[in-house]
Amino acid sequence: MLASVTGLVLVNADTGQDIGPLTSGATLNLATLPTRHLIVRADASSDAQSVKFRLDSQTAIDNTSPYTQAWTPSTGSHTFSATAYIRDNAKGSNSTRSISFTMIDDDGTPPDVPPPSLPGVWKLDYADEFDDDSADGWRTNIWWNPSGATPGNIGIETTSPSAVTVSGGTLNLTATQTGPSSYTSGLVTTDGSYSFTYGYVEARIQIPAGQGIWPAFWMLPSSHSDGRGELDIMEVVGDEPWMLHMNYHVKGRGSGARSTDVGVDLSADFHTYGVDWQKDKIVWYLDGKEMFRIANRTNEPMYLILNLAVGGDWPGMPDATTTFPSTMKVDYVHVWKKTG
Repeated sequence: MLASVTGLVLVNADTGQDIGPLTSGATLNLATLPTRHLIVRADASSDAQSVKFRLDSQTAIDNTSPYTQAWTPSTGSHTFSATAYIRDNAKGSNSTRSISFTMIDDDGTPPDVPPPSLPGVWKLDYADEFDDDSADGWRTNIWWNPSGATPGNIGIETTSPSAVTVSGGTLNLTATQTGPSSYTSGLVTTDGSYSFTYGYVEARIQIPAGQGIWPAFWMLPSSHSDGRGELDIMEVVGDEPWMLHMNYHVKGRGSGARSTDVGVDLSADFHTYGVDWQKDKIVWYLDGKEMFRIANRTNEPMYLILNLAVGGDWPGMPDATTTFPSTMKVDYVHVWKKTG
């Protein structure tokens, strides 16, 4: 008869209390464990007289139940095994249990992002660097058209989750022609996952160019109330990639807009597009330079939207010169709150 290991358990070395079982394929977060002083315990059948541990490259034998071995945790992939023997000092008949798991160390602290070069004291409130090859936290449709269809004033494309990808630390919103006059493209929003009232918002984006192409970075009220404020941080009409359009729409309470020839082709490289939205003002920035300001009339939480529209009333339809697929690339999105 073979002695057997019935399970491997992670134990708090400070208190002796079980933290939980170790299972193959699991991902453990060191930052959320109650301690970094850990023991691995092998639970064995009653006929076991010793257990030999192999924790990665570390080997040890324990002749006394409960069978344990101290482990200094580290991030990365790990393979543990424990072999139960019917005699002391790892002798006699035996059987082995092995597991592989991953340890991370993520305390949820935002990345080390320098504050904006603006007066005052700022605290990072939201950051997505797209470093994990995931668009988690972003929904891929707008609330009034969950099917993905979009009305003509913001494009004729159908938004599709498949047009939203993340790779190499970049969010990609890709427009594709699917028929003679039909297109799919990407849209993401933080509606339902993140909103804020007042702050400095910035995204580093490389826009595409071309007739009928319409990239945008904008904000809407979380209340979904029409006319309470639309803040367009960046809009560019693809056949004029040197013109930056900044707009603020408030129904019945005044709006403002500025279209500026910035002197460079914005599609040729990444640029930072930002807006400082405060109780009394809204100020737009391009690459840290102030471009436009207006009095604020929106004083409720807003969420973020990034999208690449195709066609519509403003840019017109694509033509034979328009290149597809066409991709809007986003390096990061940051939101800072002013604390002083």
